[in-house]
Amino acid sequence: MIVDGRKMASEVLARTKMRAEKLLRRPNLLVYVAPDETPATRSYLKIKARSAEEAGCDFEETRSLTFSSRADAVIVQLPLPSEVNTADVLNSIPLSQDADVLSRASREKFERGDADALLPPVVAAVRKILEFGNVEVKGKKAVVIGS
Repeated sequence: MIVDGRKMASEVLARTKMRAEKLLRRPNLLVYVAPDETPATRSYLKIKARSAEEAGCDFEETRSLTFSSRADAVIVQLPLPSEVNTADVLNSIPLSQDADVLSRASREKFERGDADALLPPVVAAVRKILEFGNVEVKGKKAVVIGS
């Protein structure tokens, strides 16, 4: 099976934009960025900002850990500097805004299989790929490498 990831991403962004256009206001994505960002961080942020725009969302960067109630979703640009307690930062994301499912509360909700739990982005991407390829996973063995 050959998967065109760019095409799939483009289709997801287009569907998201259509949904966003039906809302009363544009969704707002808030991204926490550590003060000592690197060139790689800046590059990732440009990609995320472009994707947010394609999806019909506003994109706002912050260096403050006070997450705005204006934000519909919050993500943290990782990795954080070694002097920052990453777990504390991730666990400070309100459950209702944790788009990457990185806080303890969001992860536990996902692991319990709550009906309203978000899928972590990698899980959602793999699911979409399997659906695209009509792959039936029941009865198959799989290996997951990484955390």
